[in-house]
Amino acid sequence: MTLQSAVLLISCLLLCMTDNVNTRAVLRSTEEYDNEVDDFSDQNDHDSSSRRYCLTDHCIQIAEDMRSRMDLSVDPCDDFYDYACGTWVKNNEIPKEKSRYDMFAEIKEKVTTMLLELLSSPANDSDIPAIANTKNNFKACMKLDDIEQRGAQPLIAVLDSYGGWPVLGNNPGGNWNPDTFNFEHLMSKLLRDIGSSFLINTYVTTDSKESSRHLLQIDQATPSMPSRDYYLGGTQDIAEKKYLKVYYGFMLNVSLMLGAEREEAERQLQEVVDFEIAVANLTSPAENRRDMEKLYNKMTLRDLQFDVPQVNWVNYINNANFVSVDQLEEVIVREPNYVKEVMSLVSDTDQRTVANYLVWRAITNLIGQLSSEFRNANTEYSSVVFGNRAEQSRNETCMNHINYVMRFATGRLFISQHYDEKSKESTNRMIDYIQKAFGGMIDESTWMDRDTRNVAKEKVWTMLRKIGYPDWITNDDKLNEYYKYFNFSPDYHFGNYLQYVTWRIAKNFEYLRKPVDPDEWGVGPAIVNAFYDFTNNDITFPAGILQGLYYHKDSPNYLNFGGIGIVIGHEITHGFDDRGRQYDKNGNLQQWWTENSIKAYKERAQCIVDQYDQYWFEECNMTLNGVLTQGENIADNGGLKEAYKGYKIWLADRGEEEPLLPGLNLTQEQLLFLNFGQIWCSKYTEQGARNKVLSGAHSPGRYRCIGALSNSPEFADAFSCPVNSTMNPANKCSVW
Repeated sequence: MTLQSAVLLISCLLLCMTDNVNTRAVLRSTEEYDNEVDDFSDQNDHDSSSRRYCLTDHCIQIAEDMRSRMDLSVDPCDDFYDYACGTWVKNNEIPKEKSRYDMFAEIKEKVTTMLLELLSSPANDSDIPAIANTKNNFKACMKLDDIEQRGAQPLIAVLDSYGGWPVLGNNPGGNWNPDTFNFEHLMSKLLRDIGSSFLINTYVTTDSKESSRHLLQIDQATPSMPSRDYYLGGTQDIAEKKYLKVYYGFMLNVSLMLGAEREEAERQLQEVVDFEIAVANLTSPAENRRDMEKLYNKMTLRDLQFDVPQVNWVNYINNANFVSVDQLEEVIVREPNYVKEVMSLVSDTDQRTVANYLVWRAITNLIGQLSSEFRNANTEYSSVVFGNRAEQSRNETCMNHINYVMRFATGRLFISQHYDEKSKESTNRMIDYIQKAFGGMIDESTWMDRDTRNVAKEKVWTMLRKIGYPDWITNDDKLNEYYKYFNFSPDYHFGNYLQYVTWRIAKNFEYLRKPVDPDEWGVGPAIVNAFYDFTNNDITFPAGILQGLYYHKDSPNYLNFGGIGIVIGHEITHGFDDRGRQYDKNGNLQQWWTENSIKAYKERAQCIVDQYDQYWFEECNMTLNGVLTQGENIADNGGLKEAYKGYKIWLADRGEEEPLLPGLNLTQEQLLFLNFGQIWCSKYTEQGARNKVLSGAHSPGRYRCIGALSNSPEFADAFSCPVNSTMNPANKCSVW
């Protein structure tokens, strides 16, 4: 036994006799240190006999959990991801209903379990209407027998309201009449009922150049398949054709279930696929949509009418029955060429094909709310495209759905039982330290001129903060008022769903011409995520993420800075990534950088792009798209640096090091980096990995870990990584 182990063992035994500490856990972690970590001890530069350890039950459990994910046979300087996550990857299987599994998913499952306990009790007289509605919605979603009994009837009623799905012929839900079909009217109805016309996206949003007001925006539509690449092919052309074939089969299968005649359905739906491919060809790829100035094309509806005469734009909006507009209404058209070309395509295409396409897109939005016959068809399709092999459990499906639909009501329930108000105070203090760290990083950015640095620091310090939950949700009257239009049935899930989607888009159009409320929350409290809003210059950390690996009030702060601190830094850096830097401190899209600073920034950002472009994602045999992911990669790199520096500033204020975790033989700095690495433990199916590369804004977990750490001199110093080792390349990328 080493001297360090003996000291630790004696201290553990003494403490256990007085404080009822889990002796077995401490002894086990100490024994693991003896057998597996002795040769790593020379990386710690202080006398082991002087170390202090955190020996609370919480710290012991955290240490055991962290150790259980690690593979200590891996040199952290060779592959820190495998070192931090190797055993987790070996011991965890991707659930059959998912295309990936990661630490986010672990925490989300815990939140789902908490919410299930809160919602599974029946509505009672003491529940306010908003909470009763939430419980009724959940109850109806769980009534599979009722959903099975209704079968296709709810969908057929919707198809009839759209004028029928042409491919069904004279069957129920068909009866399409070419003489009465009006493309523009169907677009309006789909916008009103589903929230999208499926050829153009139309919605109300913040004016990017006048961020205190709302206005209309029109954009290219998102495809039915995960991204345009699935339609157009390229380097993976054979695979794309396979997915197109499966997509066509899915469409055909659903039409046959609804009574279509096979031969006619095969012909008509192939024409739909060909039309979708043509539409996809007109869209701009995501990596070409990062210059926000190019996407800002303000005009009046009269101007748009002149450029795109195939649609009466005033009637299109007004017939949706949300608001009344005239030709002088201003609108931002993000992709003018797309809108012009797609409407020309519609004019040149057989109207039966256009109707088949639009109604099919509506069906894909509704099919998950139907009986098992339709859900199984959806699962069969998604299993090929995404790699999930089974339908998600009904509990999880309904809970996720309700938490999205009734986000502030479920958030009210969640914070009442599972949120410590002290965590808001702690998060606020941590933001202070990380903002201070980022301010220092701006000062050190000699590639920026002084004027740009000064304005950048103003933007950092004027960022608004939204932590935990919006206060108004604790007020019964305000919560009831927000959901006053809902009257959810405990028995009819499909009807409840339609009630929600029509409310959602109507709620969005209510904002037109109204001033922006900078304190408004766009997300609910009970989610595991965090956000930065370009046009509001604010950062949001919902209650759901303030737990697990990210934050715990009893954890040493080197773990909290390596968890939620990283997330805070990541979101702050989004204000200065390749898109966020285009907005000023008030959220207005404007040029506030000097030309020389812009040039220097782009050179540094290109280094990040080139770095991630070279990462090979073995799970799908593809390289990453460094352009598509550059904003998130810049945020990951900046967030790591800010969290580390913020911790050091906090530590200087504290005046002494925190106790270490037992059994890991790692310094405080090493534990901070280890916690960061373990946030990204993840596994993907081949199809899930492929989708991540083709359409994901984030890099896969492995490269979120490796990419940022290999650019960190502080990490290399902490683990004594030799220059030019894998995790310590001589040439590093750094934007901030």
